[in-house]
Amino acid sequence: MEKNNCIYKRILFLLLVLISFQASINAQTNIKILDGTVSYVNAKSIYVKFYSTKELHVGDTLYTYQNEKPIPSLVITRLSSISSVCELIGNAQFKIGDPVKGMIVPSPIPTIIKDTLQKPTIKQNITESDTSIKVTNTDKVKEIKKNKSLINGRLSVSMLGDFNQPFNSKSTRTRVSNSLNIGNINGSKFSLESYINYTHNYSKDQIGVGFFDEFKLYTLALGYQLSKNKQIWIGRRINPNISNMGAHDGIQYEQKLGLFSYGILVGSKPNLYDYGYNIKLEQAGAFLAHNANTKKGYIQTSIAFIEQRYSWKVDRRFTYFQHSSPITKNINFFISAELDLFKRIHEENINSVNFTSLYANVRYRISKKMSIQSSYDNRRNIIYYETYKTIIDKLIDQETRQGLRLQYSYNVFRYLSMNASAFFRFEGKNDIPTKNYLFNIYMNNIPKLHVTLSASTNYLKTDYIQGMIYSGRISKDVFKSKLNVELNYRKINYMYLSSETKTNEDVIGANLSFQLSRLSSVLIDVESTFANHDANYRYYITVLQRFKNSKKIKK
Repeated sequence: MEKNNCIYKRILFLLLVLISFQASINAQTNIKILDGTVSYVNAKSIYVKFYSTKELHVGDTLYTYQNEKPIPSLVITRLSSISSVCELIGNAQFKIGDPVKGMIVPSPIPTIIKDTLQKPTIKQNITESDTSIKVTNTDKVKEIKKNKSLINGRLSVSMLGDFNQPFNSKSTRTRVSNSLNIGNINGSKFSLESYINYTHNYSKDQIGVGFFDEFKLYTLALGYQLSKNKQIWIGRRINPNISNMGAHDGIQYEQKLGLFSYGILVGSKPNLYDYGYNIKLEQAGAFLAHNANTKKGYIQTSIAFIEQRYSWKVDRRFTYFQHSSPITKNINFFISAELDLFKRIHEENINSVNFTSLYANVRYRISKKMSIQSSYDNRRNIIYYETYKTIIDKLIDQETRQGLRLQYSYNVFRYLSMNASAFFRFEGKNDIPTKNYLFNIYMNNIPKLHVTLSASTNYLKTDYIQGMIYSGRISKDVFKSKLNVELNYRKINYMYLSSETKTNEDVIGANLSFQLSRLSSVLIDVESTFANHDANYRYYITVLQRFKNSKKIKK
C-alpha cells in the first residue's frame, strides 16, 4: 500500500509540473482588475454590483482575494449595465457587502496599458524623443513600491428584524462584520489579515447563550516578510493556495520560487461545532503551488499533503489538489479534490486511497452569445455557522449541491438573455433520483424604460419532497446609478410526498440600494411572506463602509 501511495504522489507531482510548465511559457501580467460588491444572495445566485460591466461577459470568472492572490469563486450567468448575476464555484460563502473582483485580459494591441499588475520595466531602445525616461526614476518607483502600505477593508452593520415580533422572533438579530487586510503595515514587513463577525439574536430562547457563541473569528493572522520571497503567518488564516480546505490555526510558512510557491503549516483546525479554537485537533502538512497570468487567462495549481490528529493520535492523512485554468481561449476548467490516504475509524487503521471530495467545472464559450457549462460535485455538505437563507433556500441548496449539473446560456440579443440548467443526483439507496430544473429569462436595461426584468422557474423533486418556485424581479437605476430600486416576487409550492402535506407561500419584497460614495452604501430590504393564512413581515438593513488606501509610504 505504501508503494501505491508513493506512485500516486509521483503522478500528481508530475501532473503539477507539466501544467505549470505549460503556463510558464505563456506567462504575462497585463491584467485589469474590476472591483465589485455582493448586493444580493439567494439559493442559486449571487448578485455582484460594479460601477460598469462593459468589459465583462457571460461566462467570465469572478475572484475573491486572499493575501493578494485571486481565488476563482463565481461565474457570471447574466449581466446588466452595473450588475452581474453569478453562480458559485468552490466553497466560498458570500454575504451582502463582500468584495469581489473581475480580471480582464486585454487584447494584444500596441498600446501602453497603465492599469496592470506588471512591475515597472525599463525600455531597452530609447529614442531621442524618450530622453525624459531615466533609469533613476524607475529605481525610485521600485523603491517606493517596495515600501508601500496597502489597506483594504470593510465594516458593515446589519439589522434583520420581524415586524410581527420585534424582539422575540428568532429572525430578529444584529450583525457587525469587520474585514481588514493591511499589507506592509506602516511601510514595515508586517501584514495583517482579519475577518470577524458578531451576531446577536434577540429571541427569548437565546438566554444562556454566551458571547463566544455569537462571536465568530474567521480570520485573524499576522504575517512577516522574512525576505522578498519568504513569508510567515501566525494565527487563523485561509491559505489561498489551498483555500477549499478552510482555515488553519497556527503557523504557516511560504516561499516563492519564480511562478512557484511552496510551504508548510503546523497547528490545528477549527472546532467543527462552533468554529472555535481546539488544540486537540492537531494538523500539519506541506503544499506546492503554481500561479501565473497568461494570454489565455489566470492559471492556478496547488497540491498539498495533510495529516490530522486528535489528541496526538493520527486520525487522517489526505492529499488535496486544486487547479484552475483556461484550456483554450474559450474553455475554462476548475477542479478541487481530496483523496484519503489513511483513516482511523472505530480504533481501526485503514490505509487506502479513496476520493472523499471532488468538484469539477468546465465552461465552454461557444460564441459571444452562447455558452455551456457542466459541473460535478460530491463534496461534503457545507456547515453554515451563519446564514440568512430561508428554509426552502437551504433545502434547495442542500439537495442540489452534490451531483451533476448541466447549464446552457444564450444571449438572444443585446437586451435579452436566457439560462437553463438541469441537475441530477443518483443514490444507491434510493430508486428515485433527485432532479432539479431551472430556467431564467433576463432583460437588461430595456430601451426607453431603462429597467431590468428577470423571471425564473425552479422545479425540485427528491425522494421525499416535490415542488415548484416561480419568481420575478424588476429593478431600475436612478440618479446616475446612485440609487437602485428593486421589486421582487416568489411563488413557492411544495409537497412532502410521505404525508402529502402541501405548503404554499407568496413572498413579496422591495429593495433599495444607496451608493452614498465610492466606498459607502446603504441597503434596505423589506419582505412579506404569506403562507397558510398567515402573514410575516421582515426587514433587512445594512450600512457598509469600505476602506481602501493605496498611498505609497517611504521609510
